[in-house]
Amino acid sequence: MPEATLCRTPVGMDAHEAAGVPSSHRFSLAEPLLGADDVGRLLAVPRSSVYEYARRRHDPLPSIRIGRHVPFHPSDVEGWLDAQRVGDPGRRGTPSHGVPSLGRDLEAQPAVGM
Repeated sequence: MPEATLCRTPVGMDAHEAAGVPSSHRFSLAEPLLGADDVGRLLAVPRSSVYEYARRRHDPLPSIRIGRHVPFHPSDVEGWLDAQRVGDPGRRGTPSHGVPSLGRDLEAQPAVGM
């Protein structure tokens, strides 16, 4: 019986590098992915708006498509939200201080009527 090859990634490379995925398109699963309900609750908008933001052609809310599911990575949502800031161009693209992280416990967030 032929010997099975378990890993085809070249030595010294991770799977992303071997697949040619740029570092700007990588993310970690250290933070749990968020559903549209979770993102809507955090942004105080209806779930339908979250899906609409993700479908926009101009400046869409970054999402991941896994079959029919569309989860969101917390740091992508934070970056997108930061880019939406209006009225303070000096702070555009900088972290929001004093604003709770999207990765924190969602149970503490008030529910929004949807």
